Amino acid sequence: MKKAITLAVLGLLTLGVMASASTSVVLLKTGQNLIAASLVPYDPTPSTCFRDDFEPSMPIDLHLKLQRWNASNQSYVPYNKYQTSLYGKVLLGDGAWLKNPLAPVFWVYEGVPNGVPDGSSKKTDMWISLPKAGNTLIGNPFYESIVWANCLMTDGNVTITVTQAKGAPYNWTTGIAKGWNTSTNGYYDVRVESYAPNQELLKSQGYWIKTNVNNLALIIPAKIP
Repeated sequence: MKKAITLAVLGLLTLGVMASASTSVVLLKTGQNLIAASLVPYDPTPSTCFRDDFEPSMPIDLHLKLQRWNASNQSYVPYNKYQTSLYGKVLLGDGAWLKNPLAPVFWVYEGVPNGVPDGSSKKTDMWISLPKAGNTLIGNPFYESIVWANCLMTDGNVTITVTQAKGAPYNWTTGIAKGWNTSTNGYYDVRVESYAPNQELLKSQGYWIKTNVNNLALIIPAKIP
């Protein structure tokens, strides 16, 4: 039977598995940052999870500066400190925008070890829902770079590579993951072609994926040591 992992449930379940903690360190540069949690946070509440390394007792200012994307209705959901339930939790596999108007800071939090390893230390393949034709803002769910061409897509019946998914007869996607370069303040393309200058999803980074059909899932396979 196919084991479909929904990342929201995965995050909740693994919070109860107190394995030795791993620490995620993410540099937030001045301006816009397209980020992701690449470890399942032990506390996924945004106001608790987002802490400044130099002022650990103080949360990073998220009010109307942190935004996730609701792929189901193709719209942004900003974090509002007066209505925190609307944003939800920090989840593995989600990308988000975070605007840092101040000097660069390090976002540091503790979480489940990379890849949510089982009892034999085997990492878990991650499934990310692509619910609606259009854009989905994903995050690399591993605390390491992942080759984009190694990723898969499925409609529940057929599972194919992203390379296959972008061509006929499927045409499910453009085959491009769009990342954000904080140095140039512009997008760059991550592609499956071997000649492409950018071929990897970087840890702790968010990426836009465009699909042409509803009800797909992106499968990001764990690296084998």
